[in-house]
Amino acid sequence: MYTIFSKFRWFSLILVTTFIFMGCRVFNISVGGETVSETVSIGPQGATTVSVLIEMDLGELKLHSMGDTLMQGAFEYNVPEWKPSTVYEVAGDKGVLRITQPGSDTNLANDAINTWDLALGEGIPMAIEINLGAGTSDIDLSRIDVTGLRVSTGAGDLDLDLRGAWTHDIDIIINHGLGEITLQLPQDIGVRVDVNNGVGEVNARGLEQTGSVYTNSLYGESAPRLNIQIESGAGDVNLEG
Repeated sequence: MYTIFSKFRWFSLILVTTFIFMGCRVFNISVGGETVSETVSIGPQGATTVSVLIEMDLGELKLHSMGDTLMQGAFEYNVPEWKPSTVYEVAGDKGVLRITQPGSDTNLANDAINTWDLALGEGIPMAIEINLGAGTSDIDLSRIDVTGLRVSTGAGDLDLDLRGAWTHDIDIIINHGLGEITLQLPQDIGVRVDVNNGVGEVNARGLEQTGSVYTNSLYGESAPRLNIQIESGAGDVNLEG
């Protein structure tokens, strides 16, 4: 039965998780103003491999692929302090791309809008790190050449598409505070998922379970392999293999 107490409990968890994953900062509350729309496009500038860091305190993140460009982003926000910062540096053949949300002293806003729609190039190997405070994230990496992936989220649902033509082994680490996780997994290579889930169910379709570990029929029989580690505080974990 969904009681008033349970509603309060979940709301409290959201607040606590948000404080923890956003560095226990003191929040200022502002009022959202006029919506600003911006676009940014960055080429590889000679880099053959790139490290990508995405950090967002509050909002909605969409991440997918787009052609040969390194990054194309569309941003919408209505709190001026949330204007995103995009920095790209190249040293030799290695690039470092940082997309971050400034305005750490203005973390909450009434009627806030903060949406990032990011497209990454399909032909450049990328090590990707994503840190999200609170909000929803829809991440499609099925056509991106990912060499390493780490995702940390505070509160909100996470949808992560890992299908695609993988050509090498990869280790993926997901740390999730509160909310539902849905992973779409490839079916033509070996997949192993180790889930440490505090509160919530693990729904694994097309996978075999041994304790906290879920594998498909190809794991250990073929290469490459995806090794995924999930640490989740509260919320269901859906594995679609």
